[in-house]
Amino acid sequence: MTITIDISSDIDKALREVGDTFERQIPFAMAGAITDTAFDVRRRVVGSTWNNAFDVRNKALPKRMFRVMDETGAPMRGGARNVSRQLKTTGVAEISVGDSLGRDWTHEQAEGGTKTARGTNIAVPVKPDTLRSPTGRIRKPNKPLAITNKKNHFLLKKGGRKVAIMKRDGKSTTAVYLFIKSAPIPKRFRFYEDAEDTTLRVFPGHFDNRFARAIRTSRFVPT
Repeated sequence: MTITIDISSDIDKALREVGDTFERQIPFAMAGAITDTAFDVRRRVVGSTWNNAFDVRNKALPKRMFRVMDETGAPMRGGARNVSRQLKTTGVAEISVGDSLGRDWTHEQAEGGTKTARGTNIAVPVKPDTLRSPTGRIRKPNKPLAITNKKNHFLLKKGGRKVAIMKRDGKSTTAVYLFIKSAPIPKRFRFYEDAEDTTLRVFPGHFDNRFARAIRTSRFVPT
C-alpha cells in the first residue's frame, strides 16, 4: 500500500510567506518531512498497533520487523540530519506490511481473508498459544507432523479422512489440531489504517518545521 499525500497547500502557504527565493529549499523540506513522518508511523505500528493486535511475547520483534526504507530498499535513520539523498529525488519512504524479516503472515493479519489448503486440508491448532515460541511462531516440535509422533498423541481419522490430532491425558482426550479445508483469517492488525491516520495527522507539522529549518540554515543573505 502507498499512502499519497497532497502537499500543494503546504508548499503554496510556505511560498506566500517567504517568496520564490527559498523555493529551492522545498525538496529538502519535503524529504525531511517524509522521513520524520515515516518514523512516526513506525513508532505507532511497533507500539500500539502491534500491541492491540497480538499477544506480545517478544517486545523486540516488531522493532526488528518494521524498518523505514528508502526507494532503493536501504534502511534509513531518523533525526534532523538523517535524510537519504535518494529520498530528496524520489520523495518515497517505505514501511512494508510484509516486514523486513519476510514474515508475510502480517499481510494476512492486516487484510483478512481466507486461508485455503494447498493440499488436502489445513491443520489448525485448537489452543495455539500453548504451542508457540516467544516470537509467535509454532515451535518445530509442536508442528502437526512432529506432534503426532509424541507420546500420548495420535491421529484421528474418519472414513479415511484426517479429522484431528488428539492428545490422551489420563482418562480424557482433547484435540490439539483440527483438519479443515479452509479457515477464515480475521482482520486484526490495523497497519494500513493507523499508518494513514498518523501520516495525515503529522505530515503538515513536519513539513512546516523542516521548511523553517531549511530557511534558517540556507546561505541566502538578503540585500
